[in-house]
Amino acid sequence: MNHISPYVKDNDISKVVAFLRRGTIETELKRENHLAITANLLRESEALYDEGKSKDAYTKALDAYLEGFERVESKLALKDSKLTSEIEIYRTKGSN
Repeated sequence: MNHISPYVKDNDISKVVAFLRRGTIETELKRENHLAITANLLRESEALYDEGKSKDAYTKALDAYLEGFERVESKLALKDSKLTSEIEIYRTKGSN
């Protein structure tokens, strides 16, 4: 904290943490758009389901979660924990 203190007014370290978190999220999203990956895989899953291939659709939906959403889930939770919790509940219900 001594190294940061000269740069932070009133020792408000929470502003530094918020800045660092925001920068991490923005940097991660610029590298790969995991939410776009999630959306694309879910569209593929829906198409498979419409074709009557429910097992393949389930597998594709699971891929959407694991390859897309899960990679940014913790970062998104920092921004909107309620939404992230609702998505997790919805996903859990779908796997039962």
